[in-house]
Amino acid sequence: GGHGLLAVFDSGKKGPTVAFRADIDALSIQEENTFDYVSKNPGVSHTCGHDGHTTMVCGLGMVLAAKRPDKGKAVLLFQPSEETGEGALAMLQDAKVAALNIDYIFGLHNLPNFEKEIIVLKPKIFAVASTGMVIKLKGATSHAGEPQHGRSPAKALAAIITGLGKLPRTASPEALALVTVVHALLGEIAFGVSPGYAEIRATLRAKTDKNLRTLCQKAELLVAKSCENPHLEFEFEYVESFPATENDEKAYKIMEEVARKHEFKILFPDRPFSWSEDFGQFKKIAKTGFIGLGAGKEQPDLHNYNYDFNDEIIPAGVKYFEAIAARLLHD
Repeated sequence: GGHGLLAVFDSGKKGPTVAFRADIDALSIQEENTFDYVSKNPGVSHTCGHDGHTTMVCGLGMVLAAKRPDKGKAVLLFQPSEETGEGALAMLQDAKVAALNIDYIFGLHNLPNFEKEIIVLKPKIFAVASTGMVIKLKGATSHAGEPQHGRSPAKALAAIITGLGKLPRTASPEALALVTVVHALLGEIAFGVSPGYAEIRATLRAKTDKNLRTLCQKAELLVAKSCENPHLEFEFEYVESFPATENDEKAYKIMEEVARKHEFKILFPDRPFSWSEDFGQFKKIAKTGFIGLGAGKEQPDLHNYNYDFNDEIIPAGVKYFEAIAARLLHD
């Protein structure tokens, strides 16, 4: 998949192929910590904990090297570009991944503001689907003193921004719909020119892939209606799209059994998480299982400029992955 890495422990015997995934990319955030391991690269930092997730899967690799699977295969899957929603899909399209015929794939994410080392389990939808929507409006410029001779997208832009905020109300409560306008642009900074171009960028979120498609369709209809009267051209682009992260029924059962057997504290949230994870792409090829691992209630939030992964939870993550490997790959 470009920058991904696979490590395979093959028993040489018949059995399931079980993958454990770590995300290895960083974020475009200027870190403001002062400890000696602060990022050396300006504007780039591991402020989501992917370095910690990677360490856990490496820890599992040390366990597997010492005690190899009795049956089947264990796969350590280090995936790039999670933050942009591109990495999992790129790996799926690589023949090396397809050739493994993965049966199960497990992953986790650290969760600040949750009790340290608690396992967060959610049947079915763990994290929602989302996509970035780029809306481009094209009219015609004119002199600012004669705006009637042009086709300004100003009113349409305002109507669309307002309308996008109201869209979730038209969805069912179960859809958990959310639209966040993240950027808007209108014309140029020229006081003598009535604008002829506008652009709106929004993030659309919904509980399931189907709910998200419906939300996108409603957004497109809103844009089309808003552009009718000023006779604007419009076009859409979708970027950074994430399918819902779903727990397969069999994978979920294994994860809960392991958590109880090894006496982890367990939390069962009522709702899926409102952030998205491109781990959801892997449901196309395998039974997927994804959990949250509490990082501590006093930890800075994910994507915060002073986030620092809590190293104390690394052994718990390794232990959890090791227990799943033992459950599926040892006699």
